[in-house]
Amino acid sequence: MGEAKYASYAFHSLYLPRCVNLQYLSLQLGHVVDEHQVYAAPSLQGMSINFWGLREPGALYYPQILDKVAFPNLKSLRLEGEIIEEQDPNLGIDALCTKLRGFEHLTHFSLSWQYIATDILRDLVRATPNVETLDIHIAGEGSSPIFEVLEWREEDPASCVLPRLETLILRPIDDEDEENPISGPIEPDLLRSFVASRMGTRSTGCCRLRNVVLFSIGSPAYGEARAAVQDFIDGGLALEDRVYEKGKEKQEWMRDEPLLEGWWELHLSSLYPS
Repeated sequence: MGEAKYASYAFHSLYLPRCVNLQYLSLQLGHVVDEHQVYAAPSLQGMSINFWGLREPGALYYPQILDKVAFPNLKSLRLEGEIIEEQDPNLGIDALCTKLRGFEHLTHFSLSWQYIATDILRDLVRATPNVETLDIHIAGEGSSPIFEVLEWREEDPASCVLPRLETLILRPIDDEDEENPISGPIEPDLLRSFVASRMGTRSTGCCRLRNVVLFSIGSPAYGEARAAVQDFIDGGLALEDRVYEKGKEKQEWMRDEPLLEGWWELHLSSLYPS
């Protein structure tokens, strides 16, 4: 067994099973090792999975750890990578969605991708019906496919997802050019249609939307979007404009991860944006 594979084996078989009080786990996927034991991590409540590993760098696939470790009390999950273009049977996205349906306590779901096919985005959120907060960054097409997927259509129940959604955090940052990230587009009409479907007369069958957070780079960029839903703001919707300082947008999601809010050592580290 090579050094890298042994490190993966040791992590799964020697170290992780001993972390009986572990509450949050951040993983960057790499070598697949079949020899380690199967066990449960009942204390774990939050997990971040980075798909920039060795198998299909940046692509979404079924991580084998989900078969090797049971996470019965998972409340928060983040999936991060580059491109999800199509349903490749070899990548096991259907199996991943099946596994997601088993996370009955999952209420906080975070996605960060350069591009994600609309159908796959719909499948992922359909598999997580108990989610109350969706935190999402998609660089390639901005927010348009997000609103398309999340709009509540009472006349088409099969298309409805996330019936318990109360908070939407949008990070429409185009950061494909890492040296010059810019605020991505938000279509005011699409935002209004989405909000109306979750707060208006069409919203029977789903929770009332309470919060929308919009991130931009350098200065607030979504005045038109705010104006488009001003009547819903007047009716109780909390819409918050937040601004990234350039160079600190990569780890900003940690501020909105409920399981990391009280981790003061992280707040003081170089990973946490100050």
